[in-house]
Amino acid sequence: MTLVSITLENVTKVFPNGRTAVRALTMDVADGELMVLVGPSGCGKSTVLRLIAGLEAPTSGRILIDGRDVTHVPPQDRDVAMVFQSYALYPHKTVAENLGFGLKMRGADRGAIDAQVRVVAEALQLVPFLDQKPAQLSGGQRQRVALGRAIVRKPKAFLLDEPLSNLDPQLRFDTRAEIGRLHHRLPSAMVHVTHDQEEAMTLGDRLAVMRDGMAEQIAPPLDVYERPANAFVAAFVGSPSMNLLPVVRQDADGASALAGDGFVLEHQSPKVNSGMSLLLGIRPRDIAVVATNDADAVARVDLVEPLGHEAVVRTRIDEGRGPEVTIVVSADRIPAHGSIVGLRFRRDRVHMFRKDDGRRVD
Repeated sequence: MTLVSITLENVTKVFPNGRTAVRALTMDVADGELMVLVGPSGCGKSTVLRLIAGLEAPTSGRILIDGRDVTHVPPQDRDVAMVFQSYALYPHKTVAENLGFGLKMRGADRGAIDAQVRVVAEALQLVPFLDQKPAQLSGGQRQRVALGRAIVRKPKAFLLDEPLSNLDPQLRFDTRAEIGRLHHRLPSAMVHVTHDQEEAMTLGDRLAVMRDGMAEQIAPPLDVYERPANAFVAAFVGSPSMNLLPVVRQDADGASALAGDGFVLEHQSPKVNSGMSLLLGIRPRDIAVVATNDADAVARVDLVEPLGHEAVVRTRIDEGRGPEVTIVVSADRIPAHGSIVGLRFRRDRVHMFRKDDGRRVD
């Protein structure tokens, strides 16, 4: 039986100015699970973290940690550790003193503090820096100290509030890997907030994709990517974003098709009625460049963005008169700017969403 470490039951947060930051959110995070809250700025993900930590009080609903109702329990009594984007280290203390500060405040004896600090420092490759002050460290090293300070306490839950956003790309990549390794070694639940979908996909056991204070979908990363619950999730998760093209189901001569602006795609689905308005979703990597006489759509190449091993190509179908469609091609198959190409959609990779409310149609 999986033990649930963090539970949010119908939690809502309304600020005094009337803004609703979190709306009736229900979510469980199991022991040893890393749940990533991902979404655009202002979606409520950091507020959820602050609610779990006790830095904000919910307007309604309950928060439980290890089965204990902590809705009205102060932060210091919740046994959670929070790592912030800004490191929040004590500049006048050494790395060792920063790492052991939480244990010292709890009254642990010096020997126990030194032993635990050493274990964590070795795990985070911080031993050479134990006698240094934060100002002498790089950004990545400071973030590892902030992580280590949380780990030393052995809390019931770790709350990570965009801890990588201040790092340069290589440090971000390395520290992300460090968090992943730590997650597999620690028994505690982790809740990680980020707006970076690549970070979310690579780190999370599950993702909670948020918008306007609500979780649009909570599922493992590949489930979110391969079966997005609605058009918002489909467009937000994945880079480049999924193409979403307005279509209408049309029936003729016993066959059905999805007709869009400049293309027609044969498609059978018992859940799609004749005349139904939909959004057809297709990821850029699921569109092939083919001869125009073998294509689902004929498009003009408007922009080519080389990325090294591949390129993002922005096209406009109906030879430039229709909607934009983004594709990804390998570096040795980049079409020329302004050229006319055929596009063929992978039938097994097509998604459909209701145009009115964005809900997935299976």
